[in-house]
Amino acid sequence: MVYRVETEQPVDAILCSDIHLSDKPPACRSEEPDWFTAMSRPLNELSAIQEYLDCPVICAGDVFDKHNASPALISFALQHLPKQFHAIPGQHDLPGHRVDMYLDSAYGVCVQAGKIKHLEITTKHSRDGGLDEMHHGMSGWILYPFQWGQKVRGLHGPPEKDDWSGKPYKTLAINHQFVWKPQATYPGAPESGHCKQFQDLGYDICHFGDNHIGFHDGCVVNSGGFMRRTISDLQRDPTIWLLCSDGSVVPHYLDTSKDVYSETDAYVALKDEFASELHNMVAHQDCKAFYSDGSVDFKRTLLECAKSLEDETVVSIIRNVLAEAEEAL
Repeated sequence: MVYRVETEQPVDAILCSDIHLSDKPPACRSEEPDWFTAMSRPLNELSAIQEYLDCPVICAGDVFDKHNASPALISFALQHLPKQFHAIPGQHDLPGHRVDMYLDSAYGVCVQAGKIKHLEITTKHSRDGGLDEMHHGMSGWILYPFQWGQKVRGLHGPPEKDDWSGKPYKTLAINHQFVWKPQATYPGAPESGHCKQFQDLGYDICHFGDNHIGFHDGCVVNSGGFMRRTISDLQRDPTIWLLCSDGSVVPHYLDTSKDVYSETDAYVALKDEFASELHNMVAHQDCKAFYSDGSVDFKRTLLECAKSLEDETVVSIIRNVLAEAEEAL
């Protein structure tokens, strides 16, 4: 199938994130006849659009759901990830969340096989004996990729100019960091991740992954989840973003018409989603349920996590379990 995408300006790149390729379907997709076929549908759409536009795809992390994916899933990725696929790893791609070990992972296998172009800022010795940063470039743009755990630094000075046109390059920062705005967050998300913090750093576009609720606000593009994997995802449309030559960004909503969702396993799905949200809170260590010394207020963590799912049934269950536990003490 050919996907024709029309925009007012030429498209220089396709932005996406949080693909989360996995060997097994999440609970809410457990009734898919074949999970690998289900995953291939949005990837095939992305590949068709990439081929039509003939431009790079830039993924802001979490290509895989787990760093130690099976050989079958790695083979699937090698076959189905699009051409000109550039990425930074997210924490799910990294063994122990360690960037220095990215090659020892499914993501790393794809890098070494040439399927993923790994983005990182490298350095070279300058004539004056110092170190100059080397950045990836594409048509009209300079890319500033930041690795997991790094903060996006502000630009210093005007962007470099294109030798051919004499015009300044546009600048694109890429990071896997939980960036949010109201209605696209969880309780207690740190103010340092509010999208307003990135509006005046000097970049034309800041492209983020990690937060599965996609949005575009000012220069910030948070791609959001690539596939629906949780019950709350059913309220959202998986999206890729077309980065145009004038710096504008156009959303393209992926086709989900053939997706199959499990209603009979709603309780199991909520349980899995709760566990995922709880892991997310603890992994980020930035919710209000943490004491100043870094220890966890377990009760408050559970309740805030439950509230983040916006499901009163879960909140009620957690409250009852905590009450029974306190009575038993």
